[in-house]
Amino acid sequence: MRIERTVIADIPEVEKIYSEARAYQFQQSGYAWPVFSKSFIEKEIIDKRHFKVLDKDDEMAGVFSIVKAEPIIWNDKDGKEAIYLHRMAIRNRYRGKKI
Repeated sequence: MRIERTVIADIPEVEKIYSEARAYQFQQSGYAWPVFSKSFIEKEIIDKRHFKVLDKDDEMAGVFSIVKAEPIIWNDKDGKEAIYLHRMAIRNRYRGKKI
């Protein structure tokens, strides 16, 4: 496995991974992420904050993004910066593979 920055051409595959993750979330808890727009994903890619996890055959096994602050989600009122792995999603067939 290796991690690389996602590129614009990867967006259709990224959308598939997020869709599969939403279905899994909903199945497990009745709750799921909202649908992330193409422009939202594209902005993260342009900002070099979106990454893909590739298997040995270069298949995209999962994705994630990074953010340096998320005061609403992590209740960080002081604005301290950290690096957060965000919106991590993995294809179902890779679950349990210690990725």
